[in-house]
Amino acid sequence: MKTVVVRGPVFSKSGYGEHVRCILRALMSKEEMFDVYLMPTVWGNTGWRYDETDENKKFLFLCNKAQSFSGRYDISLQVCIPNEFGNLAEYNIGVTAAIETTRASSQWVQYSNFVDHLIVVSEHAKSSLTTPVFKLRGENDEPVGDEIKCDTDIDVIGYPIKEYEKIDLKLNLSTEFNFLTIAQVSPRKNISATVRSFINEFKDDDRVGLVMKINKVNDSLVDRHTVTQEIKNIIKTENLGDIKCKIYILHGPMSEQEIHSLYKQENIHAYITTTHGEGYGLPIFEAAYSGLPVMAPAWSGHIDFLYMPEENKVSKKVKKVPMFTKIRYKLDHVQEEALVENMIIPESKWSFVDIEACMKMMRHMTKTHKAQKSKALKLKEYLHEEYSSSKINEKIISSITKNFKEEEFSLDSWLETMEEDIQVNE
Repeated sequence: MKTVVVRGPVFSKSGYGEHVRCILRALMSKEEMFDVYLMPTVWGNTGWRYDETDENKKFLFLCNKAQSFSGRYDISLQVCIPNEFGNLAEYNIGVTAAIETTRASSQWVQYSNFVDHLIVVSEHAKSSLTTPVFKLRGENDEPVGDEIKCDTDIDVIGYPIKEYEKIDLKLNLSTEFNFLTIAQVSPRKNISATVRSFINEFKDDDRVGLVMKINKVNDSLVDRHTVTQEIKNIIKTENLGDIKCKIYILHGPMSEQEIHSLYKQENIHAYITTTHGEGYGLPIFEAAYSGLPVMAPAWSGHIDFLYMPEENKVSKKVKKVPMFTKIRYKLDHVQEEALVENMIIPESKWSFVDIEACMKMMRHMTKTHKAQKSKALKLKEYLHEEYSSSKINEKIISSITKNFKEEEFSLDSWLETMEEDIQVNE
C-alpha cells in the first residue's frame, strides 16, 4: 500500500476541480492499494462547489488526514498548471490540461520536466507541452546550453461520463429552435463570435433562439449585470437595428443535475462553441455524451471525443470520422489582451472561427437537425462505451502504478513488512 496525496482545487467548479474529483474517485475505488490524503487549493475566480454529500464529506475527511500526516508521501498527484508542480513525495505526478494554444511557455516545459510523470486530458494538451523546443539564451540573446524540451513521460486520459436523471427545467422558451452555449466569459471562450454569428444569421427569424449559461466571475447580481451588458454591447456593435431572434441568458447557480438536464431539454436542439481553444472542453463533452448535436471548430482538446472510429468495409482500414458540425477556422496569434506572462505567450496561436461560415453552419443545423441528431446519438453511444467511469478509473490507476512493481501496492505485502519491523524491534 502506498501513501498518496492529491493536491488541487477539489471544490472548484472548474475543469481542474472536476479532474481532482476524477482522480480521487479512481483512488478511492482501490482502497486496498492506496492510503489517500488531500490538499485542497483554489482555482482563480471560479466559484466553489460544496454541498453536504457523502462524497464531499469523504473529501473533507481526507483533508483532515493530510493536516495530521507526518513524514513523506510515496506518491503525489498535483492537479494544476505546470509552474505550480512541486516536490511533495518520493514520486510526483503532474496532472494538467496544459495550455489551450499551440505551445506552452518555456517555463511550463521546464517545470514539466521536474515531475516524474505527467497525466494530461487530451492529445492537444500533450502536444502543447511536447511540440515547443526552446534555447537558453545569454546576455546578447545568443543560444547557450542545451535545448529545453519536455522529456517527461505523458499519459493522455480524458474525463468519464456522468449519469443524471433528467429534470424539467421549465425554461419557457418562446422560440421553436434553440442553440445552447455554456462558458465563463473570457477572451479564450470567444463568446462574441457566437453572438455575432447568431444575430447576423437569424436577425429576421423569430423562430430561433440562443440560450447562454454564462457568468464572468461568480453568480452575483453584479456579475449578472456585467455579462448581460457585455452581450448587449456586442449586439449594439453589429448595428442591425431591431432583431427578431432571441437570446436567453441563464445566470446563477445550477446543480450538476440541472446542467446535465439542460442538454436534454426538448426545446434545446444543438450545442455551439466558437472557442479559441480548449484543454478538454468539459461542457462540450457533456453535451456530446448527452446526445446533443455539437457545433465547434475542429481544433484543440475537444476533438479527442468528437470523432469516432469507422472501419472501411472493403479495405478494413479504420479512420476517425467527425460526429459534429465543423465550423471553419484559421490559426492565428493570440490577441494581445489574452496574453499572460509565462502562460499564454506571444509566439503561440489558437483558432479564430470564420463568422460567415459559422452563420451558414448554424442555419444548416436548423435545416438538417434530424440527421445531425441521429449522428449525435451514435456518438453518445460510443462515448458511453469508451469513456465509462470504470474504463477511465482503470486508465488512471494504470498510469499511477505503471512505474511501480505490483507487489508494492499489495496490502498483504504491507502487513508482512510491518510485522517484520515489529519483530526486529522486539
